[in-house]
Amino acid sequence: DWRARCEHCLARRTTSTRRSNTFAMLALCALAEAYVLTARGHASQSRLHPVRMGTTADFKTGLTIEFDNSVWKVQEFLHVKPGKGSAFVRSKLKNLETGNTLEKTWKAGESFADAQVDKEEMQYSYMDGEDMVFMNMETYEEERIPKGDIDKAEFIKEEMQLTVLKWQGKPIDVQGPKSM
Repeated sequence: DWRARCEHCLARRTTSTRRSNTFAMLALCALAEAYVLTARGHASQSRLHPVRMGTTADFKTGLTIEFDNSVWKVQEFLHVKPGKGSAFVRSKLKNLETGNTLEKTWKAGESFADAQVDKEEMQYSYMDGEDMVFMNMETYEEERIPKGDIDKAEFIKEEMQLTVLKWQGKPIDVQGPKSM
């Protein structure tokens, strides 16, 4: 089991004579950990997908990342290079599951996991209480998303074609067309 080998590597890491072997083993462990099993679409269709890693240099507004076992959207960021000390990045993140915002400071060059987000073309159908109902026009399946979870929901009109973003099978965001 590769996880047992990782724990073994970490236990041996302090020994200076075996440091090069340990780092090679840690690299293999990181490579094994980079492949995770994710289910896309139906439960019977599962594939291996490499986890894509990004750094703070890749930050841009609207980027979706995985952090603290949740999915976050970068709302703002600022690269700061102080005269003394190392550079860092201040960011404002929005949790796409709960709607909470977080201000986080990252070290320059710090890495993070890109969120594995699926895009599905859907048509906005109607309002049902506080939920907006979207329909996949190929399968005729409906998705209900609370209006408060959608940015710029007031601009969405009936029968408008939109892209619904899903993370781990749950709808997390809606993207409108580039121009209206």
